[in-house]
Amino acid sequence: MYEDELIFLEKTASIDIFEYSEQGIKTILDSPKHYDHGLMIRAAKLSREGFYSLIKYNSSYMLLVPLAKDKGLILSPKIDSLNNSESSFSNIDFINHSTSLAKLAYFLYTKESAPNWNLVIYNLNEISDPVQQVQPMKNLHNFHRYANKMVDYFAQLDEKNLRYTLIK
Repeated sequence: MYEDELIFLEKTASIDIFEYSEQGIKTILDSPKHYDHGLMIRAAKLSREGFYSLIKYNSSYMLLVPLAKDKGLILSPKIDSLNNSESSFSNIDFINHSTSLAKLAYFLYTKESAPNWNLVIYNLNEISDPVQQVQPMKNLHNFHRYANKMVDYFAQLDEKNLRYTLIK
């Protein structure tokens, strides 16, 4: 493992990186992190080799990057509990770049080319069949339009939730 490169990725991408294995969850950077490790272990059990997994839970996300059968990385956007609007934008950026982040983390950890795996999306709040990207996008223009629409839809969902929370 190449900790210096992963620490650099944590700081520049504004993410936290954890390593999961049968022994549990451990941080890459030694600073204390206040995350629900039980939730992370539950999410790590969804990880499968051959797929990068984007996990939605409550109002945040995690990205699972499998390295071996029962070992991998968990990437999560840094959360500022005092600034919810910033966290929403952080989530959108994280979702939009999830495959690139997964490949970069894989490469930095293993120093091997990252596999060109599909992304599987799980909603940990209501586990059901995963949504899988089966065919890679061949037309990058269409992919760009699709990604922009997806970000817009996520922004609208967050806005509705924010309004609902403010009304309460």
